[in-house]
Amino acid sequence: MKTNRYLTILPVALCLAVSAPNARAADLKSLLAKTTASSDWTLKGSVKVISSTAIYDYMDGAGEIPIACSYQGLAVGEYTRRTGGVLTIELYDMGNSSDAFGLYSMKRLATGKPISLGSNAAPIQAQAGYHELLLHKGRYTALLFGDDSGKVADVDFSKLGNALAAAISETGSRPDLLSRLPSEGYLPRSAKYFHGKAAMDTVKFVRDDLFRTKAKPEIAVASYVAPAGKMMVIRYGSSSEAAMVLKTAQKATELKNFSFVVKGTLLGAAWSSMGKPVDAGFVAKLKQSLDKPGKTLE
Repeated sequence: MKTNRYLTILPVALCLAVSAPNARAADLKSLLAKTTASSDWTLKGSVKVISSTAIYDYMDGAGEIPIACSYQGLAVGEYTRRTGGVLTIELYDMGNSSDAFGLYSMKRLATGKPISLGSNAAPIQAQAGYHELLLHKGRYTALLFGDDSGKVADVDFSKLGNALAAAISETGSRPDLLSRLPSEGYLPRSAKYFHGKAAMDTVKFVRDDLFRTKAKPEIAVASYVAPAGKMMVIRYGSSSEAAMVLKTAQKATELKNFSFVVKGTLLGAAWSSMGKPVDAGFVAKLKQSLDKPGKTLE
């Protein structure tokens, strides 16, 4: 009897498609369990695992940013203890360390306080403030926050943050695209990294998708002082696509005060915070960083 090889392959493909999210959910649950194993916090109910567009329901319609950063899965645990207080941990599997930094960069606050978590060898970035702790390590981004009771103290965030960082064994690094933005005059911790238009709109709202973000190119943006302004670098799939976007952007009325630089697959843009024409020296710095990568911004 002749077997149709496509019918044979299809169940295997479906199995792999199902097993990947299941494995991701198991990893997320395992990390949350390790984080609270030696603490006095007890899981309330069960861990919620959220994937795909279900994040819109969990975040009451505000799931665009994680999706714009290419999130793969999310686990949410709510914890209580005898002395009172409720602490929630949101643990995102972003698929890789670049996108983990991306979500971290989109969620961090300019007023946040950078903190050190343990002596872990892998790169960890974390900040505390407004009764929460945000961190990223490897392919994971985590947000820990307490309720309004005032019974969740800084020491609780620090202890659980250290435990979570220690439980994540993999190492990672920041997106290499950040090295294509100048470090001179950079406003510390202002860099953002993402893929989708929803995230782009928080940086610079443009009604039409002039930068072709639906194709999910890599995008890095940073703020600068003296002169005050922003710079952006987008990496496209080909130099012809970058050139095509450049041509479109240069004609757009909304971007009339932008200055553009193109280098192969990279499109750079600079604009003033005051809406005025961009200083020539500002643009020259961007051109130089596109030609020769420098320090990877934090």
